[in-house]
Amino acid sequence: MTVLTIAVIQSYTALMPRPFTDSERDAIRRRLHVAGRDLFARRGLRATTVEALARAAGISKGAFYLFYPSKEALFLALMEEIEVQIQARLEAEVAEAPREAVRLLLRGSLTAQDDHPLLDLAMSDEAVAVMRSMSSEDQKAFLNRDIELTARIAGRMAEAGLRLTVDPAVLAGVLRALVFIGMHRNDIGAELMPAVQDVLVEGLARTLVEDGGTSGHEAEARDPDGRDAGTRTPDGRAARRTGTGRGGKAAGA
Repeated sequence: MTVLTIAVIQSYTALMPRPFTDSERDAIRRRLHVAGRDLFARRGLRATTVEALARAAGISKGAFYLFYPSKEALFLALMEEIEVQIQARLEAEVAEAPREAVRLLLRGSLTAQDDHPLLDLAMSDEAVAVMRSMSSEDQKAFLNRDIELTARIAGRMAEAGLRLTVDPAVLAGVLRALVFIGMHRNDIGAELMPAVQDVLVEGLARTLVEDGGTSGHEAEARDPDGRDAGTRTPDGRAARRTGTGRGGKAAGA
């Protein structure tokens, strides 16, 4: 082997990223995620380069590819990470107040971008194109995670004596729609958004939740003592029903 060949090999080897230990890999991956959240949110996906991401994470451009095949792959990993974080927070809140489960889900979806500014980028053409490039299996898994969350929440609600009036998949679709509404908060008007959120949360919650197996319409038609509220006496009290109760006995007897 000639001196020139040895020099070329040494030069090439020096450019190759050295292997990282498991702890170093975990630390670098965290730094890449921090860098990605910051740079993608500020510059957008197209203007953010692999070089900038690697530099912010304190590694070489070559080392970046030991973690992700592209900046788009890092972006998708961040979207998944944000989804997992949002779901974990919502489930913890529901565990503390299961009877407020649907309201917590609805409001959490409307305000998700407050804690995760990167979600605003998800509305851009470049980000949509990246997400559409996901395999059908990955897209299905992404959607199924939302449905699995709402199914678990429905179980929590049932334990608390509440019933979800729609399939968990439908609720998952409602939550995704609310995330998009939240992303358009500036178009709606920042000063109006809190009131808009309240209307959406309360209106949808009344539609999506039934208490103790009684439909919302039936519950509204009854007084707190369970009597029908449709017929009232002149002084405003609910009149007793004139039909017969069990065993043919008049309900008022």
